[in-house]
Amino acid sequence: MPRPDTRAALFCLTLAACAGGRAPETNATADRALRLLAFNDVYRAEGFPESHVGGFARLRTLRLSLEAESPDLLLLGAGDFWYPSLLSRTYDGAQVVEALNALDGDEPAYDPMLLTTFGNHELDKTGCSGAKVVQDRLTQSQFDWVISNLQFQGCDTTPVPTSPRLLPWVIREVGGVKVGVFGLLLPLDGPRPYVAEVTDPVETARATVAMLRAEGAEVVVGLTHQAMANDVALLKTLGAEGPDLIVGGHEHNAQRAEVGGRLVVKADADLRTAAVWTVRVGADGVVNAEAELRALDNNVAEDPVVAKIVNDRLAEHDASFCAGISLPPGCLAEPLGHHQAPLIGEELSVRRFETSLGDWAADVMLAAAPGADVALVNSGGLRMNEDLPAGANFTRQHLETLLPWPTPLTVLELDAKTLEAALDHGVTDWTGNGHWLQVAGLGFTHDVSNTDARALRLITATGSAPLPTDRPLRVVTLDYMAQGNDGFVMLKDAPRAKDQPQADLKVLLQANLAAAQEDGVPAPKAGRICNTQTQTGCP
Repeated sequence: MPRPDTRAALFCLTLAACAGGRAPETNATADRALRLLAFNDVYRAEGFPESHVGGFARLRTLRLSLEAESPDLLLLGAGDFWYPSLLSRTYDGAQVVEALNALDGDEPAYDPMLLTTFGNHELDKTGCSGAKVVQDRLTQSQFDWVISNLQFQGCDTTPVPTSPRLLPWVIREVGGVKVGVFGLLLPLDGPRPYVAEVTDPVETARATVAMLRAEGAEVVVGLTHQAMANDVALLKTLGAEGPDLIVGGHEHNAQRAEVGGRLVVKADADLRTAAVWTVRVGADGVVNAEAELRALDNNVAEDPVVAKIVNDRLAEHDASFCAGISLPPGCLAEPLGHHQAPLIGEELSVRRFETSLGDWAADVMLAAAPGADVALVNSGGLRMNEDLPAGANFTRQHLETLLPWPTPLTVLELDAKTLEAALDHGVTDWTGNGHWLQVAGLGFTHDVSNTDARALRLITATGSAPLPTDRPLRVVTLDYMAQGNDGFVMLKDAPRAKDQPQADLKVLLQANLAAAQEDGVPAPKAGRICNTQTQTGCP
């Protein structure tokens, strides 16, 4: 199985000439220029210490470097910071907000040049406790949250979340330019009792952009957390009535789109990269934007102030987590086993291609459901976001990070048409979304040009066979998917098998590691998904 090149190398995304590492220049025609630093979807405040990648301490260093040339640099965070992660199970996102508070070097002080918006994972709490979490994080924040299409409400005895730090839009002066920023959130996957409404993003943007321009904004930035396809559709629909550029989040791999001279750019999740924007406003008021990705790797030193805040919280969590499961401090570093072959777990791969991590998880699911034909797991549920070399210890922390929530299994009885519909959904909007499927017991061709799945076939120990037409297929999946989440609406009302495995994927993976003992988990058999863009000879 070929693996795509997923290195987070520096590259430019531009409408004009790329600005490189230079500060914006002002030309003789009185053009004005400003800089933005953007990031999105950060679940690990510490980044990846073993590979020296990511983390808010490196983002702080990059900010300082840019501020040396552009003192009024504006930071923009495009959502998904509180959940899900190993630490958020204890701190409900407080560990990320405290790191965000420290990005100006002064955690208790208000930072007017940092603006963030809500992602869907800020609203992971589905009960009234979510209202308290929102209120607590707003109260903790020493920067502003900007969201234009989300309205909160009270929930039972919990009042409506509110704060001076919660704003529908803002205007900041950056580089002598009045910059208006508004925030948009995608529709939620279900009701939240503390959410009154998530209004239509397009119409909200239309009205808010008009308001910002009426208030004197010369550049309008959409800070969004929705699929790239929705960002593009918004720009196409609104045209001149829309924002001048979009700083996006939600997908976890770097992306760029251009619509009518207006850019959408998203950086890689977990601060593997950040986007540095240079925006120029001509004397005629015309806005031109450029963006480049900066890799936050071992070439970028960690800021010691932010690193200490993050590491102190990690140490505190390690002690409390281990005590909670009656193990000594340091239990998260405990090896649970290893794999004989490299384990490919970076989301850049897991959310777009068949990988060894996905194969392993799906194989274990299939083995846990006697009589099951097929296993399906949405890649958004596999959140390790890290590759491990062959023989490397797979620790308790890897496992808890991989599956930060309960993962019970459900066996469905599907006809071939419904299974095909699920696979077709998995390959739609192939930009690194969590609905991409990892599979076992099944082979198919991902036709990238036609955006569908074809040549479906069962894969057994003795070979492959067509999908049966005389009986339903027994398909084991995560209960989350079986409930119709992540767009798998075709599974919601599917018949459930009478005999259910009563198993959780996290427990199963740990048992699989233990059973392999010193030999390690064998490499799973690859070749289940043939990608027409990267492979030849696909059926």
